[in-house]
Order: sequence, then structure tokens, then C-alpha cells
Amino acid sequence: MADETEMSPEEEVPEARRRRVGLGWRILGGVLVAFALLIGGGLLWIDSESGHRFIARQIAKMEFENGMTVSVGRIDGSVYGRMTLRDLAVGDPKGVFLSAPETALDWRPFAYLSNHVDVRSLDVPLARLKRLPEFREVESDEPLLPDLDIDIARLSVGRIEIDPAITGKSHALALAGKVHIADRRAQVQAAANALSAPGVAGGDRLALLLDAVPEKNRLDISLDLTAPSDGLLAGFTGKAAPITASIHGKGDWAKWDGRLDATYGSEELAGLLLTARDGTLGMRGHVSPGLFFSGASANMLAQSTDIDMSARLDQRRADLAGTIGNANFRLAADGLVDFGENRFEKLGIDFRLLRPAAIAPDLNGEGVTATLSLDGAFATPAISYNLAAARLGFGETAIVGLRAQGEGRVDADRMLIPVHARASRIAGLDAAAGELLTNVRVDGDLAVQGTRILSDNLAIRSDRIDATAVLVADMSTGLYTGGLNGRIGNYEVAGVGRFDISS
Repeated sequence: MADETEMSPEEEVPEARRRRVGLGWRILGGVLVAFALLIGGGLLWIDSESGHRFIARQIAKMEFENGMTVSVGRIDGSVYGRMTLRDLAVGDPKGVFLSAPETALDWRPFAYLSNHVDVRSLDVPLARLKRLPEFREVESDEPLLPDLDIDIARLSVGRIEIDPAITGKSHALALAGKVHIADRRAQVQAAANALSAPGVAGGDRLALLLDAVPEKNRLDISLDLTAPSDGLLAGFTGKAAPITASIHGKGDWAKWDGRLDATYGSEELAGLLLTARDGTLGMRGHVSPGLFFSGASANMLAQSTDIDMSARLDQRRADLAGTIGNANFRLAADGLVDFGENRFEKLGIDFRLLRPAAIAPDLNGEGVTATLSLDGAFATPAISYNLAAARLGFGETAIVGLRAQGEGRVDADRMLIPVHARASRIAGLDAAAGELLTNVRVDGDLAVQGTRILSDNLAIRSDRIDATAVLVADMSTGLYTGGLNGRIGNYEVAGVGRFDISS
């Protein structure tokens, strides 16, 4: 009689399959355990003395496009919690500009995996700012307002020594505060004091409180600034006059009303009514920014300038609408600015020049208006414009019936503006020249880089002229020069006759 426990051939096949599957699971489990041990071992090693040295070397090797460098002499403590950075140095392409012998940081680095910067405390007893940084200009797609929750529970900088290379005087600054920023929440408390001592110019005081939490219907805003005529702020601005500013109000997120007042010396710098209504911020009043400018900008803004603006804020986007103006000009803006995507969205600007002499003493005009539209990335927006003037000119010479328009796009380092302009005539010239400049047309491009303007393809046409102009201008130095290459037809020379002239 056969043994009843003996397997038949049909039963042996599933059993073998089960053994292979079981073996596969054991191998996979072993790999996962080994992988976990490897990661765990790596994490433990990173927080060892040799791991700290490895981190310091990697920090020093980091390359930023703008030329910024960071180095750490030594790391003490735990990189996963409380640690002290010894001999921290931050530099630019010219070398180190900021250094701190000791920086104590208590943070939770793994919170960054959920888009959360979690800093429990940051303490810097002493730092030195040798000069202002000079980074390379780079085009960046990073948002101005990143989609991050930022928590700094306690910030303390005991003393920042500011070298005379920055303002011409020695300064010392102390900072303290805390920050909590997330979508639809902003809580900031900060205090800054410019210390005074023999040979150290200070006395500036700043206190800021912002507590905006819509879910709790809470909105508190206050700011108080005092800056003496020989203090830190005066050194940075180059303006030897005391400055004061304050923001105070009352209410909540649904309805808040406040006021901003500022003075510069004995003159009023700003007087603005501030409002907040369920996320829509408003500003109405007047400012005198011309106190801080010179040249044409100071002339345009010399008089008290009225402001009536509103901004609807939502998820790092601001929907703007309002006007700015005085007796010299009027500007209206309407459109959206996305600080999360660094984009303009159909931002329209309407400008009316009311007093051209504010730009230059001999400039005069009537009905000078311009409209501008911006759409696209901050660095490279698409631009369209329309310019019109019933009359615009210098002294007795003026362009009559001016119309200009164009569309283009700003590159990373310059702006190319297509020009298509028409004018009925140029007035104020002698009879011989005046008859040449009727039904004038100008087509070409203007390249703008900073304060410099260049064109080598401006085609000028009229009833009697066919020419190409080259234009070079630098608005910062007042240099304006150009040349013409073309043909004048049927030009009359008094007492001689009429000629066709090529020049």
C-alpha cells in the first residue's frame, strides 16, 4: 500500500512555486532591510564629526549663478536639531562681505519635505558687514514669493558691525524678532536698533508688528521708525535729515482702518489712509517722494503726489487698480501681478503728461498721452504701447499730430522697442526746412539698456525726405547725438534754384 503522505506530481508543482515566491519575498525583504540600514547608517554618519566635515566641504563647493559663496569652518552639535556654525562667511565674486564667528541654529530640516522652513531659533551674537554685496545679474524663474511656510520662532542678532566702507561711518545694529508666514497668514514681529557709541553713528529705532490671520479674523499692523540726521538710515540714503514714520490702525481682517504718516526733516513725506477689507488693501492720500530724487525725477515728483490704489491679494497674486499723479502727470494702473509665478497678467498703464516742462525746461506739449500693456514673465514681458501728442517739442520747434505705436518683448539684459510713428508736420522751422517735414513717418527699433538708447535703423520718410537715422543717447549723462543718411528731393536754395540732394 502506498504511503498516503507522498505527493503526487500534480501537487509538487504548486509547492515548488510557493517555495520560489517565498524565496523572492525573503530576498526583497532582505534588500529593503539592507537599504534601510544603509540609509540609517548614512543619517547617523552625517551627524558625526566626520559627517560634519563632509557637510562643510559640500557647502564650500556650492556654486550659485549670481556668484554667492558660503563657507563654514566647523559644525558642532546635531545637524538634525541644535547646532552651532563656527566661522560662517558669505561672499560674492569680490570676496567675503559678511562673517559671523558663531551662529547657533535650532531647526527641523525634514520639515522642508512638506514645504515648511521650521527654525525654532537663530542666534548670532556678533556679525560683521564689510561692504554691500555685488552679485552677478542672473535671470531666474524662482518666484519672488515662494510657496513655502516659513517659521522662525526666535531671531536674535546681538550686534552687526557695519564697516565705514558702506556709508562712510561705522555703525552697529541689533535685531530681534519672529516670523510665521503661510498662505493667507502673516505674523511678523521685529525690532531693530542702531547702537550709538563713541565713533559709531546710530540712534535709529524700528518696531514692526504684523499679525494677519484671516481664519481668526485678526489683523494688527503697527510700525514706528525714528532715524536721526546722522544715524544709520541717513548714512544709507545720503540724506542728512531726520526721518520718522508710523503706521497705526484698528479693526480686524474683515474691516481695518489705519494711517501712515512720515516726515523728512520739517517736511511732510507721506500722509496716507490705509484700509483692509477681507483681503483687499487700499491706500489713499499723498506722498512727496521727490525729496529723495534729483534731476527730472525730482521735478516730476517735486509737488505733493496723490495716490489712490487698491490691491486684491489672493494666493501670492495681487490684482491692482488705482491712480497716481500731481500737477505734472497722471498715471493709472489696472491688472494683475503674480508674485508666485513672477508674471504680469494684462497689466495696463495709462499715462498723461500734464506739464512737459517738469521733464526739461524747454520741453512743451499739448495732449501728450501714452498707454502701455505688460504681459508675461517679469524678466521678459511682452510690451505694447501707444503714444499720442497734439503737439510736442522744444522751444519753437514742435511735432504736430504725433502718433506712435509698437509691440515687443524685453530680453534679460535689454529692451527692444519697435517704433512706428506718424506726424502731420514739424512746426517752427524756416520755410525751406518746414516744407520738407510734412507727413513725417518714422519706422525702426530702439534698443534700451539701462539709461542708454541706441538705434541704427530708424527710417525717416516725408513728402520730400527719404533717410535713415542713427541715434545714440545716454539719459544719465545728457548725451544725445545722431546722424542722417538719405535723400532730399526738390530742395530750394534761395536765389539759386531747386536741387535733389543725397547726403
